[in-house]
Amino acid sequence: MGNPERLSQQTVDRIVEKIHSTPFAFDTESDGPNLLGKKMLNVYHSRLVGFSICFLDKPSEGFYIPVAHEAGNAPLWASMRILRAVQETKVQVWAHNWKHDGKVLALEKFGVPINCCDSLILMWLLCYDANGRFGLKDLARKYLDIEMTP
Repeated sequence: MGNPERLSQQTVDRIVEKIHSTPFAFDTESDGPNLLGKKMLNVYHSRLVGFSICFLDKPSEGFYIPVAHEAGNAPLWASMRILRAVQETKVQVWAHNWKHDGKVLALEKFGVPINCCDSLILMWLLCYDANGRFGLKDLARKYLDIEMTP
């Protein structure tokens, strides 16, 4: 995607158009305190720091939009327009744990798309042999033989 600080109107238009026409994977990145005694974030005290989108027709061309980093953030108008399109799209939007992503989006006054699909729920339903390990990194390692970066 290049430098997020220089997102052009034309680039945002193309992203929004594709959000409304092509199924994609979506993920939020957030920060905040962990739940007491847990490795997971307390989403009620978290904030959105960025989000990623990967269109399913070109999975090697995903991109990340930083919104609350120390530097290098996308313009506010661009990130808000893209998040609004994610909320309003009718195409399938895949995430791994929409419960978390939805709460993070809600803190920013956005909702989840109507056609949200959750790989975590599918794993709970289909993979009774996962031994309670349903994290995306665990699943990628076990079923795709892929080591995800930390």
